[in-house]
Amino acid sequence: MSAKKRLNYVDAARGIGIILIMYGHVTGLSNPVDNWMSSFKVAIFYIISGVLLAYNGSIQKRDYRTYAGKIMKNDFLPYLWFSIFAIMVKTGFVYLSHAGIPKILSTLKGYTWDSLFLKGINSLWFLPTLIIGELVFYFIIKGNIFIKIMTGIL
Repeated sequence: MSAKKRLNYVDAARGIGIILIMYGHVTGLSNPVDNWMSSFKVAIFYIISGVLLAYNGSIQKRDYRTYAGKIMKNDFLPYLWFSIFAIMVKTGFVYLSHAGIPKILSTLKGYTWDSLFLKGINSLWFLPTLIIGELVFYFIIKGNIFIKIMTGIL
């Protein structure tokens, strides 16, 4: 079986998306250009992910259990480890500021809660949305009628 040819326009779209997201991270808040780009820059990644998943056939080759295991290894474990690190660092900064035990415990509880319920801490919100997006793409590509109805694709 021969390897599929790279799709240059997909690579270009992904590159543009990366540049737009990077621009958003280095500019100030309320930048009108970034506010406009925010309406589509992250969506580019989801669309490209779906295109690439369908194009390379990786979903057709895997059952749900195998695919979910891949997502757990590639997306959820990094989310877990980065969340633990972020909780430690943020709680450590509160401790170093001599804010007191109630503030330290409140910070620890808040960040742990946000992480456990997949809200993420700061930029870590992206990994849970990526996990959910990959699962939705899996069911759409596999032809799951329920997901198609729920996402309005049908």
